[in-house]
Amino acid sequence: TCDDATLRFKITKNGKKITRDCTWVSTKNTVGRCALSGVSQTCRQTCNSCNGDEPSPVPPPSPTTSASYDIYTEEGYCIADEEEEVNNISDAESCWLNCKSQFDFDYAEYTDSVCYCQSDCSCMDASGQNNINAIVPSGFVLPNDC
Repeated sequence: TCDDATLRFKITKNGKKITRDCTWVSTKNTVGRCALSGVSQTCRQTCNSCNGDEPSPVPPPSPTTSASYDIYTEEGYCIADEEEEVNNISDAESCWLNCKSQFDFDYAEYTDSVCYCQSDCSCMDASGQNNINAIVPSGFVLPNDC
């Protein structure tokens, strides 16, 4: 059988082992979560890999869009080579504008009035946390989880 509704597995996040189930995989970024080590083998139905089928493509998350940047909520934040912190920022737009003007960085994270300006975006971390806003150039496709 390919029913995976009750199956559970462990992932490592921020150095800690966390138990998840196949329902978690399907809540968002299914393609990215199915790509995590061992998930597609455990959550075969959720990842559309029953009978050897390839996973079906899932549309990317819909961002809030401005003329020059997109804001993603609950998709985590970018992991970057360089990061600068700016405190007491009122909103995601102010965060991005500060990053552009102070550091000429195109990527940012806005979390609880703190802005993290990032030089690049090689992969995502902390997806699923609703207090994190990833701010990226318009049209940029978010990379997979690290």
